[in-house]
Amino acid sequence: MRDGEAYRSVYGSAVVKSGGVCSELHSLQLGLSPSNEVTLGLYVHCPGDYRPGMGEQLLAWAENRRAQPGAPP
Repeated sequence: MRDGEAYRSVYGSAVVKSGGVCSELHSLQLGLSPSNEVTLGLYVHCPGDYRPGMGEQLLAWAENRRAQPGAPP
């Protein structure tokens, strides 16, 4: 996803990318009047960004642990 693009998520909220960061927008009604609402933006991972899996994270942790002095072989 490029900067300035947006899409609608499965749950109906908008996901927007701006400045290299993705945000999910939610509208909340604050009072009895329908015009009394606020829009919140929550940071989310951008679609297509690489995130290592748990197995890769555990392997990296084990390598760091093994490299420490006094660690068991």
